[in-house]
Amino acid sequence: AAFEAGARDVVMKYTDEQIARIRMENASVETLEDVKPYILRSYLDYAESEGGACILNIHDSDPEVFKGLDAQKIARANKARREALKSLAAREDAFVLYEAPHRIRELLTDLGAALEAERTVVVARELTKRFETFSSMPAAALAAWAAQHEPRGEYVIAVDMRETSETELSERDRAWLDAVARELPPSRAAALAARVTGLKRDAIYRLIEGAGR
Repeated sequence: AAFEAGARDVVMKYTDEQIARIRMENASVETLEDVKPYILRSYLDYAESEGGACILNIHDSDPEVFKGLDAQKIARANKARREALKSLAAREDAFVLYEAPHRIRELLTDLGAALEAERTVVVARELTKRFETFSSMPAAALAAWAAQHEPRGEYVIAVDMRETSETELSERDRAWLDAVARELPPSRAAALAARVTGLKRDAIYRLIEGAGR
């Protein structure tokens, strides 16, 4: 159906709880902690390619899939996943995550802690199905939302672009502004920086003055 709708590619990722349990039980801690960069990048590569792609994730849900396994081993694997999640949360552009119902609460809680409190997140459930739902909220509300809703169906988590404040500069721009402000009066430095960065002149002027230059 996806190809008939015009998709250039359809990527299917399948896993079930038995496979997940076998991997958790038999893989070394080092392997479980090693979250490869290509995993984080794979969805973005497809999403950013010309024409995009349809990505289908199939999950079998069992909330007690890891019952009886080494709790410390599971905790270390989860910690590694949280660290990988932080690198995604630091992105300024929008991104999308896919998750199974038995892991959605943990994901939303970790994501809420990693993102800026006000960043907008949309939690979509059962997309393309009869009872699909969309819930939009700030990242600070994710943990509470997860606790209040029974996990059901497949989830797609869309994280909006990171908002940049009128005085927020990249490290490179800050270093450049520091150098310019040492050589020019604040008003001229602010005017020049505004043309280069696209930020408001008055905001940059206040930034320069506030730094005591």
